[in-house]
Amino acid sequence: MKTFRADVEDFLESVKKLLTLHQQNEVKPSVIFKDYTLSLVDSTSEEIREILGSDHNFWKEGKVILVQEDDISKGLGKNNSSLMDEFQDDAERSYVSRRSDADPDECKTCWPVSLDKARYLLSLHNICNNPHLASLRGTDEGADDALPDMVVYCDGKDRDHTAVMACSANKRARSAEGKGQRSPGMSVTTVSCFGPVMSKSSLLTVDQVIQQSGGLQHKDNVTTSALALYEIVGMTYHETSVLDPASHSHCTSVTMDCSWEHVKAILEKPHSAKCNVHVRAVPGDMRSAAYSVYKELSTLVGFVQGLETEELEWNMEESSSESLEVAVTRLIEKEKQGPQRKPELQVQTPLENSDTDFDSLLRGYVIPERQDLYFSESLWTILWSKATCYDDVIKAFSVVFRELKTGELQPIVHSDNQSILAKAIRASYQQQMHTVSVDEVAILTMLVEIGLDKLRRDYTNFFIASELTTLNQLQWYLESGDACSLAEQAARLQALHNVLEVAVVSVTSLKLPPEHRRALVRSGLSYFQSHPHDDIHTFSLPVEAATVQSLYTSYQPSLWRLTVKGSSGTSSSYQLSMKPPMSHIHGLDPDISVGDLTCAGSFCYYVAHTQESKASFV
Repeated sequence: MKTFRADVEDFLESVKKLLTLHQQNEVKPSVIFKDYTLSLVDSTSEEIREILGSDHNFWKEGKVILVQEDDISKGLGKNNSSLMDEFQDDAERSYVSRRSDADPDECKTCWPVSLDKARYLLSLHNICNNPHLASLRGTDEGADDALPDMVVYCDGKDRDHTAVMACSANKRARSAEGKGQRSPGMSVTTVSCFGPVMSKSSLLTVDQVIQQSGGLQHKDNVTTSALALYEIVGMTYHETSVLDPASHSHCTSVTMDCSWEHVKAILEKPHSAKCNVHVRAVPGDMRSAAYSVYKELSTLVGFVQGLETEELEWNMEESSSESLEVAVTRLIEKEKQGPQRKPELQVQTPLENSDTDFDSLLRGYVIPERQDLYFSESLWTILWSKATCYDDVIKAFSVVFRELKTGELQPIVHSDNQSILAKAIRASYQQQMHTVSVDEVAILTMLVEIGLDKLRRDYTNFFIASELTTLNQLQWYLESGDACSLAEQAARLQALHNVLEVAVVSVTSLKLPPEHRRALVRSGLSYFQSHPHDDIHTFSLPVEAATVQSLYTSYQPSLWRLTVKGSSGTSSSYQLSMKPPMSHIHGLDPDISVGDLTCAGSFCYYVAHTQESKASFV
């Protein structure tokens, strides 16, 4: 008993020092209690979200004490005898120290504890929170000075595969029936994880989840709700396993969540559900129908950056088609024929005998190439894809200016085009063309100008032709002239491309009706106009269940969770997920081959069962 009381006092002292470090604005403060590391984290942090899932709202907002075995003691292979059996003198029994040499971003390897140790640590926390034992804390009984909630990593080696145990102090509150006050007490939450399971017969039923939840035995007094998460577009299971986690956020992701009540069966399809789609369309994803546009824009941005850094990376890919010189000559000869020339007939190549694939056909359908290109736009198309050095560009522009001076080449330019080349073309109409400098900086500037002009018209054509927005709503992105530098013009086009990616995904992956596509585009235009450029921003949109019914009936949920709540406030959840829910449980098998988990027909889920119980202090 003497040892237990000493442990309580030492634990309380450790927590007090932890809170002191927090008040001193330490980043993720931590202390050592016996062989355990106590850290203070936000209850809304990613760390807590991973441990307790999105159901961590069991805990009030604020700080949470996170407990795991001290990595130094673990590394030394210290004897795993339980806390209850340890007895040392005061100098050896407990020590508390600030981890001053620890980097907050150091290896996040977790050292979980056994279930017995977790229970003992939680008992220390609950004793310190008992208002009837306030003298331990040096305060008066009834004082509102409860310790922060506590979460303990468990190793899952017990029969129930316990991964997490957590506790929270409940203040004195009115009972659910409104009959007076119920005594202050504690809530204990246990999360058990196992899997993967390959058959539905291995899962609990809704009734069994209710029966196994303490305090929820009366089915008439409980409410049930479900949440289903669908990954429409995302990284494959193999990619998430082998790639750096930091790269996950830089891939296009399209997800959908559906929530509903009155759940009758595990893994049932949504009914009378509230649905939301979430789109993070990251430019550069080769799966996107807008990838070819992205490559063109990226090349232009590289040229713009070259004006500032004087360093360029030219396209070194060998083209199987005609050379740059031949392509420019052919363009000039076609332009000399005048605007009334007949378009060239395109020979249709059988699909099986060409390099055309389904993806390229899809891109052509979603973002059809413009056929009404002006001369300067066609010149840009040739140069960005074929030029391999400054000399290529200088030679091309030199040929164009020579033909303009002869008067034989008089291409049309649209009124909004105020580039150096456009001004030279207008001057050539009256034989007033002046000599244009063809040094590297001037040439690169002209190249950037015609590229910006061409892409502005490409984006405008897509959004207007698709009836996704109005020209007025695009004006900020299409700004040109002296009031907006070339670098700023390119940056605005990059932001507009992000909106294009969102619009493309809404068609190709979500198959949303026009009004929902327009809502996503408006949201994107508004966001990027008022925020710094952010490639990984996620746009969310509530949609009617009927609109996405084809998705949730054809896709298998990547996460499905049942939540059961009792009239007393006690809750329980039963979650199925395609990915291991707890990264620190080594018994889970993350390497099992499960095929394409996003398609209907395959079945492989990890189970996380969260149960909450409440008790009053005595």
